[in-house]
Amino acid sequence: ATTNAPGAKATFSWPAVTTATGYTFQYNINGGAWQTGFSNQNTRTFTVDAPFNEDVINARVLASNSAGSSAYTTSTVVTPLW
Repeated sequence: ATTNAPGAKATFSWPAVTTATGYTFQYNINGGAWQTGFSNQNTRTFTVDAPFNEDVINARVLASNSAGSSAYTTSTVVTPLW
């Protein structure tokens, strides 16, 4: 799920994967290079601060455990004008 908040921020969260021991969260702003918010941590939420209102934030997350990693799932949000 994704929520918008005024002030060019977006908070991303996702449900737990039963067998996961960690998650990796990456994002980009307006289609730029992917940046890592965190890697292989047992955290399921991250807030991205965009430089400007109305920026497009693309986010992706994968789950991992001792057997390997899942594919990324991706979400997009546009920060509000106000």
